[in-house]
Amino acid sequence: MRILLLCCLIPLLFACEKKRDEPAPVTERAAVPVEAAAPVEAAVPVEVADPNLAPPPAEVAEPLKAAEPAEGQAAARTFVPLLQQGSEPVVIELVSEALALWRPQGGAEQQPTLLLLSNDPFLRSFPPQLAQEVERLAKVAPPEELRLKGSALTADPVLISSMSLSAALQSGFFSRLVWVLPVAPETEGLSLEVLRKQMLDYGAMNAAEAESLSLVDGVFSGTVRGIPLQMASLSQLPAIEGPTLLHIDLSYFKPLYKGEIKTPLYPLVLQTLYHLRNSAIQVGGATISLSHLEGGLPLETRFIGADLAEVFRRPELIDAALLPAWERRGQALYLENFFQKEKVRDLYQQMAEADPRDASVKFALYQVLRQFKEGSAALESLAEAVALDRTYALEYLNLAPVALEKGLFAQGLNMLELAEAALPQNPFILLEKARILQENGHGSLAVEPLTRLRQMAWSPIYYPDMPQLLGQMEEAAKQAPQPPTPEPAPAN
Repeated sequence: MRILLLCCLIPLLFACEKKRDEPAPVTERAAVPVEAAAPVEAAVPVEVADPNLAPPPAEVAEPLKAAEPAEGQAAARTFVPLLQQGSEPVVIELVSEALALWRPQGGAEQQPTLLLLSNDPFLRSFPPQLAQEVERLAKVAPPEELRLKGSALTADPVLISSMSLSAALQSGFFSRLVWVLPVAPETEGLSLEVLRKQMLDYGAMNAAEAESLSLVDGVFSGTVRGIPLQMASLSQLPAIEGPTLLHIDLSYFKPLYKGEIKTPLYPLVLQTLYHLRNSAIQVGGATISLSHLEGGLPLETRFIGADLAEVFRRPELIDAALLPAWERRGQALYLENFFQKEKVRDLYQQMAEADPRDASVKFALYQVLRQFKEGSAALESLAEAVALDRTYALEYLNLAPVALEKGLFAQGLNMLELAEAALPQNPFILLEKARILQENGHGSLAVEPLTRLRQMAWSPIYYPDMPQLLGQMEEAAKQAPQPPTPEPAPAN
């Protein structure tokens, strides 16, 4: 099924993208055009701002300043040794939401270093014609507006998640960037030329920035957006002195995890945090982005975010035996390799009984119940997961084409309607619904959703062709014949 979504979260180190012409300097280069018709397994923001938000001012008379802390909040961050004592990380969906958390706190606060663990550097350049609005969004927009305007899955975004760190650096949030590359020790021999090419092809650097890169003792060093940049694997992490903020995106674990037999998940995660704890870094805050909404990661990995956060609250877990729930999940992940679905179901049912509010367990039960071909029970478990965490409604977008391929039009349409109900701010679900109606002989029923879509303010930069596409679809829908009216049942 062609879910019409932005294809923007291609992992940098482990995927190839069509090579573009060598980019001009960042301040002069337009962003890569957004394509709105790619098969992606993703959908929408968990929480979205009021769509009737007043538009920002077209011009800003004076340079923007980052928002000051609200009355009663701490004037400045407190920097403490990383993972030496319990702390509360902030778990977010998209990295663009972190902009509100990266802003300076207190007028004289020193610019910290950002320590980034991710498979995506989030350094793609944003369209230069949006530079002023991007700066406003980064420095002063409330979190609700960041969720709405910082995602590709809205009609009129200002930036997309892969541009988030570019926005932060333009806004002067950081003095240095240290990016931990998700490279396993046995594959650490990444060459300088390969990395330069990947950064250029992905749009994370311009030619001058890529040329500035050097490699010494396993650490890549250079300059990006005017600040020092270092890149290395976790085992080669350079010393970091001074105040630091930490951001972990779940994509970091994607290339490192090779399955529960080769790289058991919990030891992998805990070993990562063990290395960070031993780095003696002074951290003023940690953010964790889940990155499921734009299709970067499969939904079955969503639980990792909550478990990471628990270790930050209780860093003694790094050295302790696994929690019972973690032990059960690890066993379930392991047994899946041997097709022992009965034991897997028993483990997840035990977890569900222990914590009925864990949406990730409801989703895991949904997956194993599908293996048993218990369709109704599986859908019931999925609905329970969605009720606890709406992001799991993305799975309905995967179920819709399964039904349609079997000729089950009504069921396929119902899956899309369930996704739309849970994630109402994503216009691309509505667009897919209209397309399916037209392709299955119900074009006249597509007029209403297409009219709603045409009334949205589509970005002329990210989605320049959308109004024309919608107009063509709406015209075709209006000319489509009405579906036949069912004949009344014969009287007894």
